[in-house]
Amino acid sequence: MFYDCGENRDSLERASCDDQREDTEATTKTNDIHDVAAVQMALKKAKHVKAGCQWYKGPIDGKISHALTNAIIEFKMEHCIRETGKIDPISPTRTAINKALNANWCGIRGLVGTTCLYVPGPYPGFNALTETKKKAPFPDDEVTGLVRLMANIQKEFDLTLTCSNDNITNDGRFATTLAINYDQFVDNSTATLLPMGKVTNAACNIIHKYVKPISGWNEGSADDLNFTSKRQLQSLKNTNQPSAAYLKKIGASMPTNTCAKKLIHGTENIDNISITINEKNEFVHIKQALDQVDKQTSSKIKLKEDRKLEQLWHPDKLENSHYQRIEDAISYFMPRLKARVEQLKKRDQGIMALFHKYFKDPKDHHVEHVINKLVRVQPYFTNATRSRFLSSVHFGPKTGRDHDTEFGEDAVALYYGGIVYIYIDRFFNQSTIFQYETILHEGLHHVLDVHPKGKDETYKHKGIVRMAVTEAIYNADSYVALIFENVSKIKNKE
Repeated sequence: MFYDCGENRDSLERASCDDQREDTEATTKTNDIHDVAAVQMALKKAKHVKAGCQWYKGPIDGKISHALTNAIIEFKMEHCIRETGKIDPISPTRTAINKALNANWCGIRGLVGTTCLYVPGPYPGFNALTETKKKAPFPDDEVTGLVRLMANIQKEFDLTLTCSNDNITNDGRFATTLAINYDQFVDNSTATLLPMGKVTNAACNIIHKYVKPISGWNEGSADDLNFTSKRQLQSLKNTNQPSAAYLKKIGASMPTNTCAKKLIHGTENIDNISITINEKNEFVHIKQALDQVDKQTSSKIKLKEDRKLEQLWHPDKLENSHYQRIEDAISYFMPRLKARVEQLKKRDQGIMALFHKYFKDPKDHHVEHVINKLVRVQPYFTNATRSRFLSSVHFGPKTGRDHDTEFGEDAVALYYGGIVYIYIDRFFNQSTIFQYETILHEGLHHVLDVHPKGKDETYKHKGIVRMAVTEAIYNADSYVALIFENVSKIKNKE
């Protein structure tokens, strides 16, 4: 921090670390108001040795004034330091101020562009982001948005945020409170530390500004850090806990986590109604949230349609030779998939041209959406892949997922409830590249959302070149084409 108290009181003059050169070789820059506020705060806290009062009695407003100028000069005189109008970060003036302060104040920091000051907490290396990813009971896209928000704030201000009081509201929304438990803010009016966890309105306002670009979350009140998701799930309205009968049906015990109870109750509500596209989407989001807090129970929950269809298809394990073909496919396309992700992150010119080919007229958030899906699908293929592929005797003409949609006579594989069912009599008679593309295609359904309007035509896999991005982001073959880069070999797959 360099501080100028001369006639030009709105400028900052940078001097050498050598205190004897503080008045020479200066470069004019603009003061950050939090730097000025930190000086004001320090001189408020430090006591005059002889007079026993504050050096500076003015407001902590980040503005240079005669009162602040005089306080600095008097402080320097008292400590036998040259009476200049600047403070160098490692000058004798700064050192003397630190000695005059309580030790806890030596690490005082400020939020850039404000007079909001805080003292860093005792755990600067604590990373709350990983913990949030593991424990926050929210769907994937909302966890992603929340973690991105917290990462941005941590990077910008070095504030460590954690999630607390996670809950599901009575109207079916996810809710959380962002807590700052490892830093203490300063009360500007009294120049004292606020209690741990107490956040100033100024800091709340700054965090709310960061929330605005996060589409999945509401801002909440301007003077607190309570947030609710914008998405409302009808099946989670007024949830409490699942019935004993439903838990017995899915083979699970009553969880202790409150959010888990409500999430399972939500799936029970879906199980008791006629399922539409909307309920299927809600089921996916609830499963993703439950994965965060009770993965074992989440793995047991299926739509009632799934249970019926599994009985109809007579699924069975594949032979070892078939599994080997699947693992060969995964070994082939996974390096390509990872490379595409890195190219998209860097907005590589070549990949972006290909992206525009299969995702027409995209905006930046569409690119981020595709990156997110390609990242999220990777664990599906790398973790316990054998348990996710089963054979099926046949796919009947009226066993479709969406309103009795027919799969077609040429169907060779389909994804359902976390499992890829393979019609082995057809699938392994196809070309090798077709098999590879099909495995990727079906696995992508694990992370792709159902079209919000339930449009079945997005899965007919025709005309994927220059498909509108608003449609393509729901279409598995658009992703496959992006990875394999050969549209001529993209064929009809269910």
